[in-house]
Amino acid sequence: MDRQWWKTWLQKLVGSNDVNSAELLLFQWAYDLLFLVQMVARLLEVSGQNLVEYSNVSQLHSKNTTQERTRDLYRLQEEVGS
Repeated sequence: MDRQWWKTWLQKLVGSNDVNSAELLLFQWAYDLLFLVQMVARLLEVSGQNLVEYSNVSQLHSKNTTQERTRDLYRLQEEVGS
């Protein structure tokens, strides 16, 4: 009974009367879905790496800007003091 239910459901899902080709098509869909999930995971991994790199560059730029401002402040103090 369970096998007949599975065959009927699969035939309706795939739209094919041939159970073997319907099962094959279902497995192809599953494989395509797995491939899509892997691609999305890879894309998220790469975006995460880029985000970390951007953050590191941003922090470095912020540090350099702070150092430049400090140097400018010292120069200004020296000019005013002299």
